[in-house]
Amino acid sequence: KENTSSELTQEQFDLLCSYLPNYEKERQELIENHGKENIPKFANIAKNYMEAMLNFDYRMDFETYYNRALPYSSGTYNDKTWFKGLYDALAEHKLIMEAKFITDEYFVYYKHGGPEVEGLLLFRIKSVEGDFKEDLFGKDDYELGKWYQIVYQVEVARGLKGANFYGGGFNTVGSVMSVEGD
Repeated sequence: KENTSSELTQEQFDLLCSYLPNYEKERQELIENHGKENIPKFANIAKNYMEAMLNFDYRMDFETYYNRALPYSSGTYNDKTWFKGLYDALAEHKLIMEAKFITDEYFVYYKHGGPEVEGLLLFRIKSVEGDFKEDLFGKDDYELGKWYQIVYQVEVARGLKGANFYGGGFNTVGSVMSVEGD
């Protein structure tokens, strides 16, 4: 597959491809179940969900943080409780982090009964206090201001009664790597 993404370098594209060795069946299943026209929508939901969640500044209050993520999350009580736990953990360490999720429509496929999007999360920690060993990225120490990347798979789930899609979960794949340059 040729890299047609305006955001992914060829090296990043190849890295993502290495985690999807034989996914053509899953891609076809996605198209059959949800239509090819929805692929860009799924990629955007995953991108917006991850960026709303992980662009974080401890000086913002919880409601502002959650309301920013709400258009891309389920909005249930459990969802809000989960976000509150994440917010508290990040705010406790006075974290300021910049994050960007980049992907391509090529990395949208069908897994575990629904759409899934694979992409790269680029992040840099601008400020943090204490022993910050957050499971979002692994147990490494990070140099302040330096960019890192890690592959994420983001589940796109359906809302109640099949209405509305939203970011329904995520997991890391592989390990964190530093990114050269800015």
